[in-house]
Amino acid sequence: MTRRAPARGCPGAEAGATLVELLVATALLGLALGTVAMLATAVLAGFEADPAAADQQQRARAGIAALSDDVRRAGSGFVQSPDLAPGTALPALVPDVVAPGAWAVRAVPHTLTTLAGRRGAAHATLRAPAVAGDTWLRLDRPAFCSLAVISCGFVAGDDVLLFDAHGRMAAAAVRQVAPPLDLELAQPLGESWRIGASVSSVVAHAYALRDDPATGLAQLVRSLGAGPANPVIDFVTRFDVEWQGAAITPVVLMAPDGTLEDATAGPRPPPVGTAADPAWPAGENCAYARDGATLPRWRSTTAVSLGTLGDGPWCPSATAPSRWDVDLAHVTRVRVTLGVAVASARLRPPASVLWGDRYAGPRLVPDVTVVMDLIPGRRNGGQ
Repeated sequence: MTRRAPARGCPGAEAGATLVELLVATALLGLALGTVAMLATAVLAGFEADPAAADQQQRARAGIAALSDDVRRAGSGFVQSPDLAPGTALPALVPDVVAPGAWAVRAVPHTLTTLAGRRGAAHATLRAPAVAGDTWLRLDRPAFCSLAVISCGFVAGDDVLLFDAHGRMAAAAVRQVAPPLDLELAQPLGESWRIGASVSSVVAHAYALRDDPATGLAQLVRSLGAGPANPVIDFVTRFDVEWQGAAITPVVLMAPDGTLEDATAGPRPPPVGTAADPAWPAGENCAYARDGATLPRWRSTTAVSLGTLGDGPWCPSATAPSRWDVDLAHVTRVRVTLGVAVASARLRPPASVLWGDRYAGPRLVPDVTVVMDLIPGRRNGGQ
């Protein structure tokens, strides 16, 4: 006897899923798993956000601390010649990296160098002329220096700053110290120096941005003098320096007897009829000009910006091997903007990667941006 197949729709009938039904079920399962994965990724990223943000803020604080300390010390510590040293007569902050020998200070974006005397720094003056190409500085022993200390505080490896009353300035590195008080330099001098020029140990910290291919961002690096640049913090997105000067034009102050006493910025000019540098008329220098026998007037403008720090007038002159823009002596503060990103690249992309187009604007962990107004030490009244 032949069994007949059950009729479609009858109870007890045996039927399998069609291909269309399988495809629909698979699609729904894939959509559900994708939703779960997306939510899990977002939750995991949320758990990472707090410690990553804490690390980011700690790195930002480290950069702020280093910059603040160095700028606040800038110009201080030059006890031998405080009136001629960086901070008023010479620049305490420069937008360039220190170069021993012939150093024409440039206006480099995203760069800040602070010049300060080392704590307990050594100071002396030349007892013999030094000509261009020399590698020795022969110094007078200061009265405060004990005869028991042959080096008088100078140490091999020191950076020193040479400067005089007329705005001449150059940097050098000490190779060794020899008696009675002679410094051998690591590089030859780029220009000649007269007897009496000042020589002071200096701490020059240069900050700059350096691309980091490993992260695709940048590092804030710091170098000591002309030494190698070492990282201060990683994952830096911004390091901008805005240069500012006082609104009041620098002037030369007069003593009660009518003689020139001091200048509020830049090297003070020589007396009438006295030539300080062949590049300038008698009674004038890089900072101040005269109209006949009148009081000296500031050569440059009162406005200070990165663009004005490399266009002159140049001190001591435009032809000197080592020279700097006179506006650098008029800098009273810098505004530093520092941006730091989170270390995890997964937390840095736009949030739309995780949350959809509705939240495409913000980042999961935004950059920390700090704006600091910093005043050099000499402008704060520090010595």
